[in-house]
Amino acid sequence: MLSKELNKEPLKAYEQTAYFKSSEDMEAAEIGEPVSLIITSPPYWDLKDYGHQKEIGKGTYEGYIQRMNTVWEKCYDFSTENALLIIIVRDRRKDGIFYPIPMDIAKNMKRWRFIDYLIWYSPNAKTQSKRYKDKLYDKKNEMILVFAKNFNYSYTFRKIKVRQKYAHADQRVYNKDPEGRGLPNIIRCPAQKPPNIKENNYHVAAFPDRLIYALLWTYSNKGDRVLDPFLGSGTVLKIARYMGRVGVGYEINEGFRNLIEARINEPFEPPAWEELDILHEPEKINPVNTHKPRVTRERMLHEYLES
Repeated sequence: MLSKELNKEPLKAYEQTAYFKSSEDMEAAEIGEPVSLIITSPPYWDLKDYGHQKEIGKGTYEGYIQRMNTVWEKCYDFSTENALLIIIVRDRRKDGIFYPIPMDIAKNMKRWRFIDYLIWYSPNAKTQSKRYKDKLYDKKNEMILVFAKNFNYSYTFRKIKVRQKYAHADQRVYNKDPEGRGLPNIIRCPAQKPPNIKENNYHVAAFPDRLIYALLWTYSNKGDRVLDPFLGSGTVLKIARYMGRVGVGYEINEGFRNLIEARINEPFEPPAWEELDILHEPEKINPVNTHKPRVTRERMLHEYLES
């Protein structure tokens, strides 16, 4: 259930700020200094109800893409010259028609440059509906689109390294990086499942904090300013707080205020990078509960403390 006491005043906690208004109406004075990273998962089109009459996602598909373009343009204006825009999104099938939302976002983007993409592989995502289960493979992924303001690749980038699982069997000395091999562009991360009953601090489309942790670790530094124009449950601000980033978010539904505040204050235990690697054994991946301590490698902690 959403809070009945609606409050549109900004929420401020631990250098994190949430504004309760449409991201189509973002203002430079609210953002403050330009941000160097925008990371977000926009609302699904014509699929989920986020509890507000003016939310993006209602109406026509063309209108949906156009309204998001308004947001991407504002993000461009309020960001640094070497900024990145990262959009986590999946396609949609309605009445048998396939809508390639990630492709259409990239195709209709105005000033941002499409430079790369990653795949979020969610092993516990739902199977295909009854209508398509014998027609299509199960959908277990979302796209992570990476846009830059330019093509000079001057943005922050830190490649995640994992231990080489079969290093002992590889006789090529030149192929052995002492820090391990780079994580591929397929990130394994189970989806965060909502509770069976809609309770307080419930959100219909919260994404996993470990995924945001990996992306913030890769594309930002301590003290950087980060923006999430579709804040939802507040995961980006939670991880920004944990990692020492200054986060700003926009959420149109002020009823999620208590959820976002609680989310920012939640504890977080970082995963071992191998948990996100598709080549390591699934049975050795820890459960999706980043509130409890988990086994992490000393090297990963050292890298984080030194970053």
